[in-house]
Amino acid sequence: MAKYKVLSTKKLEPSLLKQAREKDIEIIEQEFISVKPIRSPEKLKEIIRYAESGKQFIVFTSANAVEAVDKYMHVGDTYYVIAWKMFCLSGKTKQAILNAEFLEKDVICEAENATALAGKIIEQKVGQVVFFCGNKRRDELPSILRNAGITVHEVVVYETVETPVAVRDTIDGILFLVQVLSKVFFLLIN
Repeated sequence: MAKYKVLSTKKLEPSLLKQAREKDIEIIEQEFISVKPIRSPEKLKEIIRYAESGKQFIVFTSANAVEAVDKYMHVGDTYYVIAWKMFCLSGKTKQAILNAEFLEKDVICEAENATALAGKIIEQKVGQVVFFCGNKRRDELPSILRNAGITVHEVVVYETVETPVAVRDTIDGILFLVQVLSKVFFLLIN
């Protein structure tokens, strides 16, 4: 039996769980949000309208957005192949693009965080972008781009839904992750 029980609000890498067990810490993983892709004929029309309009510069800051858009590229017997040039975050978002079944893999620039990505987009002298995102997203990227005179067309392709859960275990602390600029901090509250 572990000496300490800690609730993590995010799924962790197995190696982190192992390290915690070695330190006599049991981590109970319980996510308090879920992601729901928006699937509707109206959303398909919106995405295809941007694809056919010649707006070729796309921004992804979320793997969830990549996966949602990728599913729209194949509907029934129809396959859409669109020559988008993409800007994305490094890590999971870029990996989602590389793993996408129906998206072209033309990534122009990537960055570790949205602020740095906005700077790279500005350097490319792009006039407008289509930003595929969720309903609860941070404002840095679109704000920086708009302030630089770049038109940002936001297309919400997934929803983040709060999923409260009653925790029945007695816990000694809560582990939640907060990303500030490019640093991730682990906070333990007891």
